[in-house]
Amino acid sequence: MDGLDLYVASPGLPGDGSKAVVWAHDVYGWKEGRTMELVDRLAADSEYTVVLPNVWRDVVWPDAVTYKWTDSLQVSFTYLHNEECV
Repeated sequence: MDGLDLYVASPGLPGDGSKAVVWAHDVYGWKEGRTMELVDRLAADSEYTVVLPNVWRDVVWPDAVTYKWTDSLQVSFTYLHNEECV
């Protein structure tokens, strides 16, 4: 994991530090939305150290924002319904 940035939230409850959670973010990245807030909350409310690796290394998938998932899914389900399930 050479060069991989990590966000680490320390546990808020007493413990020996032996428990950990690795949190994976979505295609929008580790700094988008409420990801870090939820990591902090989990750590604060538990005895877990929570580690959030920057798995996409700050590369944002442009299709994730603009891709019409519902159109694609509707076409697929329509095809399945008309061709496979009739």
